[in-house]
Amino acid sequence: MTAFWEYLILLEVAYKLLEKDQNTYRHNHNLNQLYTDLEAVYRAPDFSAEGDFAERLSNLSQRLINEYKARFDGHDGQRLSAAQVTQLLYTHDLRDLRLKVSEYLEFKESVWVLFDNLDRGWNTRGLDAIDAIVLRCLVDAGRRLEREMRRDGHKFHCLVFVRNDVYDHLVKHSTDYGKELRATLDWSDPDMLREMFRLRLISALDGAEEVLKRPTLKRA
Repeated sequence: MTAFWEYLILLEVAYKLLEKDQNTYRHNHNLNQLYTDLEAVYRAPDFSAEGDFAERLSNLSQRLINEYKARFDGHDGQRLSAAQVTQLLYTHDLRDLRLKVSEYLEFKESVWVLFDNLDRGWNTRGLDAIDAIVLRCLVDAGRRLEREMRRDGHKFHCLVFVRNDVYDHLVKHSTDYGKELRATLDWSDPDMLREMFRLRLISALDGAEEVLKRPTLKRA
């Protein structure tokens, strides 16, 4: 599961780099060859980069399911070696993909990978064992990729947003999660909460700032 998340995060970073520079790389001699090389590695056979993040996640998961069934269907309790997991999981040459992403990031100031709304599809009764494992592996994958990219000299950040009760659950069931950096967002100040809503509206709507500044008209 950790390997899956690490692979997915790396693919999403590559996707965003290619998307951001698709109209400018031809006119930038620093990025031109790097962009071409990264695109060649990213556009691997049997890999679909279409749709939004949810669709790409679903496609990658379904490919993994189909590949597992084709190789091991009918074998209950099948235990896989590290080599088998690698063959099953990766469509891309992971080492080459990581190298190309790292080379490209030499010309980027920083990378921020943010995960939010993770509890949207969880059981209404709370966090179950499978959810906890998936979340723990996601955090581990982000931490591992952070270390690798920072070792190459890049400013790379991977943040996971969870509710306090979910975080407390992870801490209770993990020996090393007390070492994780934690920032608590507690909207106890009504004025700060209103200001946050105002800024969100401004960023989401064209001309919203002028609209919000206008006096409210009241009917006589």
